[in-house]
Amino acid sequence: MSGRICLILLCAIIFAGTPASGDEILTVTADSTMDGNAGVLLEIQDPPGTLAETQFLITQAANIRVYATRPAGSPDWTVHPVPIYMVPKNKIDPGDTWRYLDEHDGGETIAEAIIEELVDTPAGTFLAWRVDVVRTSNPAKLVRSVWFTSDLGIVRQAEYFDQWIQWEGLLDTYSAAGNGHFPLIVGNTWWLLTGAVSNEPTSMSTVKGQFRDQ
Repeated sequence: MSGRICLILLCAIIFAGTPASGDEILTVTADSTMDGNAGVLLEIQDPPGTLAETQFLITQAANIRVYATRPAGSPDWTVHPVPIYMVPKNKIDPGDTWRYLDEHDGGETIAEAIIEELVDTPAGTFLAWRVDVVRTSNPAKLVRSVWFTSDLGIVRQAEYFDQWIQWEGLLDTYSAAGNGHFPLIVGNTWWLLTGAVSNEPTSMSTVKGQFRDQ
């Protein structure tokens, strides 16, 4: 199913400084409408200068909903008929759950709000909600964590192999205006420094367990 999209406003990006480096850039590029829904376009560059994906985001039922996605190079949008969400817009309580962004292989995921904690990044230290993500097919196995700060957005991301971190992205530079855990204001930009994490398992049995679970 393809959605019709109408660009209302294109905005120049104003950065809060120029990062020395960055591996992933998220930018709210324009106000838009799709299938009668008002929302915004979020472009994801990975690496910088290379468009990986565009998302059409709306606010629905007090959540930031990913209504549709379009891979780089594709003219067509994939509209998600079953709602998937990035994060509640304003209010988060421990134990809140929602259907999260699905895996690239189509695996469905569920997010759970765990705790507010301090997160150190190159951009500063932030009090952020840690959101843990699991596959619905294997809810006991953590696959990702994302940290959201109120009125700013994503400040850290981590991916796991079994239960230990293999990759993370930390906020380096940002330009953010508006309210909520992921404010949808044209021009908002998040630069994330990303890379692999050296994190060895503690025992040979742990290694064997990881390969059994894959």
